[in-house]
Order: sequence, then structure tokens, then C-alpha cells
Amino acid sequence: MPDHGSDGMARTIFIHIGLHKTGSTAIQVAFDGYAGEKLVYPHLGDANQSTALVNAFTQTPETYRQNVLLGHDRQTIDTIRSTTRKTLFSHLKKDQRDILLSGEGLVHLSPEDIAGLRDALSPHTDQFKIIVFVRDPVAVGNSAFAERMKHGQFAFQIPQPKFRPAIEKYQIAFGHEAVQAVHLTPGVDSVAAISAIMGIDPPPKPKMTANPTLSLPACRIFFSVNTLLSEYEPPQRRAMARKLLKHASDFEGPRLAFSPDLLRDHLNHEDIQWLDENFGITFDVETTLAKIDTATAVTSENDLAMTGEDRQRLASVLNLAEASDAAILRAADKVLYESRFNKLRTAVKSALKRPFSST
Repeated sequence: MPDHGSDGMARTIFIHIGLHKTGSTAIQVAFDGYAGEKLVYPHLGDANQSTALVNAFTQTPETYRQNVLLGHDRQTIDTIRSTTRKTLFSHLKKDQRDILLSGEGLVHLSPEDIAGLRDALSPHTDQFKIIVFVRDPVAVGNSAFAERMKHGQFAFQIPQPKFRPAIEKYQIAFGHEAVQAVHLTPGVDSVAAISAIMGIDPPPKPKMTANPTLSLPACRIFFSVNTLLSEYEPPQRRAMARKLLKHASDFEGPRLAFSPDLLRDHLNHEDIQWLDENFGITFDVETTLAKIDTATAVTSENDLAMTGEDRQRLASVLNLAEASDAAILRAADKVLYESRFNKLRTAVKSALKRPFSST
């Protein structure tokens, strides 16, 4: 007989923790609003539950990257935390179905945070299942770097999955048998894969909001502009990046790819070996590296400097006579002013909708 939680409910809580660039958005959009016979995806705000869940269970929300990028102050963080916990625990007490929680940001929780998450949810379940998708680290390095450019980042660092730091702390908190890693190979549908693990039919394929892939010229433009705005606050750089992202399709060219030598130097072979030893997942790294077009591959930070043609393209989308550094900075200040104005207007509209009370 299963060891039910204190509320007497026999359910499985599935916790999907990413990793980044492994089809997480497709899973979250597909299950947003999902309430099937066996399983429900509780509504915690956005389809991606990262911000809600991290703020609900971390002891150090001020260091969470999304809070920094979005400029969340302590009051906003506390509101997210209290709202998320209230909604989640209310659902757990009223509904006996299995639930899915999904957020790639959960890999940023500390071991202490994860233990707190486990202890808070344990009274409401008799079984946890931690699901993590992994992908070839070479492919992740290229795509994750381009993704960071969209958020205003400018460090010349090739992102790596960090399998062991992300996964091992969940093994320690929940037990090795509770953690399942899935190798997301090309052509594998992440929604179908996670549905099979949870024992349900996949939900209908969602209509995804376009998330444009950045070409090499686009990455040069984003990297150069982000670097030029390096003294600005992260939310300000992100506002400018969002402006440029609307015109990403105008920056045509080959896809970003780092050179095989550069990628090879950045690979953490011990981390890759740990994944193999713990889950039997191996990557044919050399075959992936051999497919890279070395003629257009980025070999150093210098290859991400804007060309004259890039500056002309940037001038066109920003309606500038020329894309000098000074002109770009003036355009950025205009974008930031518009962003602040729109936020203020939204706040005023929200305040005017509230009922007036006098004391």
C-alpha cells in the first residue's frame, strides 16, 4: 500500500527541470491550461513556471537571473512567492490528480532550496518523479549563446549544460531512482517524450509564438550593441535587445556556430562522463563538430564585431542616418524612454481600475 501524504492523496508530482535548450518551451506551452483525467498542469502565472517556482522556494531570490533581468524589486518577488505558494498548495489540497511542474530555472535552486521544495510538497504526494532532458553540448553551446544575446548579455562565453551541477543535487534530495534523464536527439518531440513518461496521451500541438533563430550577422549586431550598452542595467539592455529582436529576420545570413577547436576547448569532458556513468547517455561530439562549416565559424571575440554591412542593416531598422556608436546610444536611450513610459502607463491604468476607498 502506498505511503500517502498527510492529505491522504495518492499522486505523483512530476517536476521537469529543463535543461535549457531542450524543448522546455514546447512542453510548457503544450501543457498550459492542461487538466486531463490523470494529470493537471496548475496555473501559476506564465506557462513557464520558472519564475514562480524559483521565487516560491529559493532563499536567495535577489540572485536569480530572471529577477535581475526583469528588474524585480523585493516587493514584486514577495508577491510572486506568496501568490505561487498559495495557489499551488490550495490546488494540492483540493485535487487528487497527478501534477506536472515545469521550469528550466529550477536548475538554479541550491541544494538547500531543493530540500525545502521536497519537504513542502512531500505531505501532498506519495511519489516524486524528476524529469530532465539533455542535449548534445556542442549544439547547446551554439544555440544557448545566441539565446543569451536576445536578453542583452554580452559576455563572450560559450554556455555548457553543466549536467552534474544541475542534476546531482536533485538525486541527493529525491533519490537517484526518482530522477530520469532523457537524451533529446534531433527529431525527438519533447512533448511526446514527457507525456509517455507521465503515462498520458500528448496534448494537442500548440501554436508557438515565434522565437526567431539568430543568424551570424544578427549575433554580431546583438553582441556589439549589448557590449556598447554594457554600463546600462540588465533590464535596460534587455529592452533594446527586444527592440532588435522584432527585426531579427532582416539580419539574414548563416547560423551562428563556433569553431570546432573553440567548442572542443570549452567542453567539460568530466561532466559529460558523469552523465554517461549515471544515466548511460553518450554524445558523439566529434561527429557533431565535423558538421560545422569552418568557413563561417566564429573563432574568437573579434569575429563578433559588426561589419560595415551589419551597421547599415542596423541603421535601417533603427531609422538612423548612420549606425555610429553615438547614434546607437541615442537610439537606445529613446527605446529605454519608451519602455519606461509604457510601464508607467500600464501601472497607472491598473491603479485607476482599483476601487477607490476613503478613510
